[in-house]
Amino acid sequence: MFVTGSVGGNLIGLGVALLTIIIAYYKWTFQYWKRKNLPHLEPTIPFGNSSNPFKRKEHSGLRLKGNYDVMKANGWKHGGLYFMTSPTYMVVDLDYVKNVMTKDFQHFVDRGFYYNEKDDPLSAHLFAIGGTKWRNLRTKLTPTFTSGKMKMMFQTLVDCEPSLLEKIEDDCRKKEPIDIKETLGCFTTDIIGSCAFGLDCKTFKEENSPFRMYGKRVFDTTTSQMFKLIIVMNFPKLAKSLRIVTTSKDIS
Repeated sequence: MFVTGSVGGNLIGLGVALLTIIIAYYKWTFQYWKRKNLPHLEPTIPFGNSSNPFKRKEHSGLRLKGNYDVMKANGWKHGGLYFMTSPTYMVVDLDYVKNVMTKDFQHFVDRGFYYNEKDDPLSAHLFAIGGTKWRNLRTKLTPTFTSGKMKMMFQTLVDCEPSLLEKIEDDCRKKEPIDIKETLGCFTTDIIGSCAFGLDCKTFKEENSPFRMYGKRVFDTTTSQMFKLIIVMNFPKLAKSLRIVTTSKDIS
C-alpha cells in the first residue's frame, strides 16, 4: 500500500486495499465446490446463492426450492450452493438422501449453524450444535418422544382445542376475516406451553400473552439483527470472538 502525505489519499488507499482483500476472499471462498469437483450453481458476491436479505421478496425456502429445481432439471444427483459464504451441500437423488440419513450419517451430523453457548445459551439448541454435544443432547431428548410419551401428550393437545374453535367461531359470527397464521400460532403456543412447561398460556384470551408476544419476537428481524446474521453466517469465528449473540437479552 502506498503512503502519501494526504490523509484523504491514505484513507482511499486503505479502502482500496480492504476492498481488494474482501473481493479476493470471496473469490477464493466461492471456489470451494469447484476444488471438490462437485457440480454447483454459480454464486454472486456478496450473498452467494441466497437472496439479498435487505430486499427479500420471497421466503428462503422458496429460494432453495428454486435451486433444487435447477439442479434436478440439469440431471444432477447432488450439487453445491453458497449460503452467504458458507458452502452448502444439496442432495437431489433419493438414493443419496438415504445414504446421508443412514450409513453415511456420521459425516453429516453437524448442521453448520452458528451458536454461542457461553454468551447466548438459547442458541445452542439441538438444530445448531454438533459433535459430541449434539449426540448427548439428542440422547437426553429422544426418550421424550417415544410412542408412549406422545400418547400421554395427546390429551393435553386436545384440551387446547376448545380455545381454537371458540376463536374461529367468534370471528365467523362477527363476519371478520380469520388471520389463520396468527390463529394457528396461538394454538401452537398453547400446545407447547402445556406439553413442555405445564403452563396455560391463554394466548386466545389474553391479547398480549407474554408467551406468545416473546415467541413472535424470536422471529422478528430488525436491521441490526440482520447485520449480526450476516456476520455470523460469513465469519462465525470472528462473531464468537466478538461475543455476538443472536437472541436479545429480554427474549432470553
